Order: sequence, then structure tokens, then C-alpha cells
Amino acid sequence: MKSIDLNSLVWFCKIVEQGSIQAAAQLLLVPAPTLSRHLKQLEQRLGVKLLNRSAHVMELTQEGQRYYQGLHASINAIDEALLQLENDNVSLTGMIRLSAPNSVINNYLNLWLIEFMQTYPGVKCELNTALDDNQAILEGVDLALTVYPSKQADWVQKRLFLRTFCVVASPEYLTLTGAIDDPTMLNERHLLGSDSDHQWVFINGDDSTVVRPSFRYINNDVDNILAACLQGLGICCVPEFFIRQHIGKGRLVQLLTDYQLPERGLYMTYPDRVLLPLRVRRLIDFLTEKFTVMLAEKRVG
Repeated sequence: MKSIDLNSLVWFCKIVEQGSIQAAAQLLLVPAPTLSRHLKQLEQRLGVKLLNRSAHVMELTQEGQRYYQGLHASINAIDEALLQLENDNVSLTGMIRLSAPNSVINNYLNLWLIEFMQTYPGVKCELNTALDDNQAILEGVDLALTVYPSKQADWVQKRLFLRTFCVVASPEYLTLTGAIDDPTMLNERHLLGSDSDHQWVFINGDDSTVVRPSFRYINNDVDNILAACLQGLGICCVPEFFIRQHIGKGRLVQLLTDYQLPERGLYMTYPDRVLLPLRVRRLIDFLTEKFTVMLAEKRVG
């Protein structure tokens, strides 16, 4: 028999103890479909049905009861050992590899990591830039902050917040090219954006218009795109947080204000492992708290 993923064993026990997949998902901060898939794979691997599932009831089968009784004591012992390590405030050591977009690094993540490393002198961090988790996986990171939802089935994903986007240009550029009152006019202008920004969607009531931008300037750092926009190079679509002051001071003009653009998230993703290194779990908790405070103060970007 092939080896069984430890996640599947732990999560089976948590589903039993919580009484449902949904309740276990909330406890573990793991998407319910991920738990359901792992449970099905575990049953297939063992060749037995562990749980009888219906819309409102989840009951152990005879085989499931026997399997749970053999597992839960060991799983609880692991949980208690990990908890004891945390309660003893063990000295954290080792490397944490992260990736994040440049804008996230420059606006807050860099300073937060410095604070984390000052709190835990034995921890080292390697921080690289990436917009999504595809590059993160290739680089073997422990934790990724991404502006796109994870496409990896075996990664945990937490949405940290949503961001409002705006289309803007400098007054000088608009003087040269004229005003825009319809999204379909955009590709007649010089557009600025990232190589993963494949479409801009504009919503007006029940109608939506999809623009697939043909960029004059491509750069994966939103600060660089914004700098080019301020210099009059063209039109860009960026988070409202980044252009708030520039609009207030007349350096940029918001376009197509009769339309709304879908909000986009910032996500924290990490490998779907039960036994994450303690240093990584501490950093996840630390960053989650930082983002919670930032949201409360409405300093989102």
C-alpha cells in the first residue's frame, strides 16, 4: 500500500470530532472542498467507507469507528506536543522563504519582517518578488502573499482583504489625447500594466464590458507603473489606495467613474501541511494580526 498523507489522517479525526466537514474547515482554516477531497482519497486508499454522509448527518461507519479509535490518541498527542513547544516559548530558529508582490513588500511587509526577526533573533528570512503562487512553488517558499487566488489544490489559502481598483491618467496625458467616456476607447490609448493583467472588467448596472489591454509598457511593480502614469506615459489600472493622494493633489485624474471594476484580493497561501515548522506558523499568526490591525485602521493597499 502506498503511504498515506498525514494531513488526511489528522483531518479525518477533526471532521469526526467537529461533526461536519464545514465545522472542521472553520477550525483548521482549510477550505471545505479540500477536506472533502482528502477524505474521499483516504477512503479510496483504505478501500473502506469511513463516514456515512448526508445533507444534515455525518456518522462513522463500523470501519470508520475502528479507524478513528486507533488514530485519535496519536493525533492528540502530536497536538499536545506542538502546543507544549509553543507554551515553552521555544527559541525559533531556521530559514523562512517568502514571496510577495513588490508593492506589498514596499508598503508594509518589509518592515513587518524586520520586526518579526527582531522578535525572534534565530529566524532568517529570504524574501522574493512574485505576483502569484506559480513562481512561489518553483522557488520552494514556505509562505506566499499573492494578488491572485491560488490554483494549487494542496495549498491553504486565506484571503486577507479586498482592494478597489481605479483607472487613472495624468492631466497632461489627457490634454494630449482627449477624454474617455467608454471602456472600448481604452485600446486607442497607451496602456500601462503587468504581464498577468490580462483583462479589465467594467461594470455599469447589469452590463459589463471586458477590455483586453494591449500594453505599451509592462512592469510587474505597481509603483513603477504608477510612476510612468504620473509622468504622462499612459493610462493604468491600480488599487485606489495607491492613487488616493495623487488624485487629491490633482496629479492624476480618475477615468470612467460611471463604471465599477471588480475588487481584487490579497491572499496568504502556504503548503497544505499539518506539521508546518513552528517558525512558519508563528509568522502566519504574526502577519494575520498585522493585517487585522491595518484593516481596522483602514490602511489597506
